[in-house]
Amino acid sequence: MRSLEAGLCPCDTTQAGSTAKGNQAVAGLRAGKRLSDMDDPNSCESSPPLLLRRKVRLSKDHHSIYALRFSADSKRLAVGFGNGAVQLLEAETGAVQREVCQGHRTQEAAMCISFHPLQPSLLLVGSADGNLNIYDWELGSEPVTISEENNEINALDFSLDGGIFATAGKDRSIRLYDSLTNQVCNVFEAPDVRSWDDLSLTSGHTKRIFALRFHPEEHHTFLTGGWDRALKVKADSAQDCAGNSVVTASWVPSEALQLWDLRSLRVEKVLRFPTSLSQGQFLYTARFCHSDCVLAGGSGTSSAHITNINTNQVLGGIHLNNKAVQTLDSALGGQLIAVGGIGGNLSIGGLQRALGGSCHPQLSL
Repeated sequence: MRSLEAGLCPCDTTQAGSTAKGNQAVAGLRAGKRLSDMDDPNSCESSPPLLLRRKVRLSKDHHSIYALRFSADSKRLAVGFGNGAVQLLEAETGAVQREVCQGHRTQEAAMCISFHPLQPSLLLVGSADGNLNIYDWELGSEPVTISEENNEINALDFSLDGGIFATAGKDRSIRLYDSLTNQVCNVFEAPDVRSWDDLSLTSGHTKRIFALRFHPEEHHTFLTGGWDRALKVKADSAQDCAGNSVVTASWVPSEALQLWDLRSLRVEKVLRFPTSLSQGQFLYTARFCHSDCVLAGGSGTSSAHITNINTNQVLGGIHLNNKAVQTLDSALGGQLIAVGGIGGNLSIGGLQRALGGSCHPQLSL
């Protein structure tokens, strides 16, 4: 496992406070191709601005939104709440189509959600109680439940073809599951932090994991990040990641949004994110929404913004009424964007088409 040690947080997290929240280094990462690497002759010369289309009120908003994910066909949006509830919405309008899980005030939050890339009716939901629920929402059958004892599942993702899914969280181990059998097929065990002398750059995470993402073009490559301020890359070889970049978001007051070159394992650029001296950035989540645009949000400004990684220009933002952004997602190359967080505050928007042209943003899958 290759590693970017302390790469996610150039600022000492103690500057942001000594709480657990203050030590959160990563809430999201996304592997994606740079527009310059794609060499697409039809690419847009300038990125369109961000447009907020609607604010959506949901019945579970008072439990807050912890997870958002568009389906692979971009038709649906899954929403996970703090009481474990999961609702399925029509992606464009935000209309509730189905309540996948009702939830209860005694349940833990639905922390992460992922749709199967080839079977849109299959939905994974990871919870803070360590349970992994697998739903077929079209059949409406009871979910398959896998319990990861003494764990809190903070991140999960499907591989490129959906044959494997992985989970990670509080116990720092990374589990790979066979999607056909739902059985564990490999485990990357967390290192023993009591034996610091045995730790190295290739060891696993020393603190809880909050981000996991499979490479969008490589079957056997995935990345993880967490409170130990390290980005870990599991790849068969260094060449697996050639020509690709990763965006990271950190809960720090400044330089929180960074673009990494996986070829050199170094910071390529610190990306702009609007803030003020009194607020700080303090990001929870980030992802590529377009091959040359990054969407990020957090608690510093209680907003999400899109930044063009080539020009470092901020294209626009969505504000959540002084409530922290905890999760976001995008589809259709950024033409669909969802942002949510404390108090719900689900906001749906997207990048507008470039004026006077038929150019479509490149997908960053």
